[in-house]
Amino acid sequence: MSYPLLENAFQLAYITNDIDRAVETFTSRYGVGAFHIMRDTPDGDGTVHIALGYAGRTNIELIEPGTNGRALYADWIADATGFVCRFHHVGLLIEDAADWDTMRHSIIQNGSAIVMEGEVPDFAAYLYTDAVAELGHYLEYVRLGAHGQAMFAGVPGFPGFLYAAKG
Repeated sequence: MSYPLLENAFQLAYITNDIDRAVETFTSRYGVGAFHIMRDTPDGDGTVHIALGYAGRTNIELIEPGTNGRALYADWIADATGFVCRFHHVGLLIEDAADWDTMRHSIIQNGSAIVMEGEVPDFAAYLYTDAVAELGHYLEYVRLGAHGQAMFAGVPGFPGFLYAAKG
């Protein structure tokens, strides 16, 4: 069975070298509502700063790699001189365990590289595929647990849809 690998897009994510300036840019120039900023969030062997906001029904994620953070984020802006904010990935919501397994099988079957994968119990399972050569960005698949659903629902401007895991 095949899974539609671009179904349920809910998030646009950007990598920046200045989370505060990126938040200001998205709120003042692009009309995104207030952001919830999480500083020094554990990431691999280091930390990241993450800001979440909503543009209507679309979640906007801003990520500033910190010291010793994942190369998947830091390398995206490694050549930057001055402020930068670059599109990085589309987040796709997977609502149940059966769909997660089918999606993962479809990714492997079509030859896409899985570049990062993990799970934080009761928060979220996540998987990144490398679509950079074809699409210019990564795809992140997310299956939210109860705590992950609560975090997204607590972000200012939450549109009150999705995030109802079935499995």
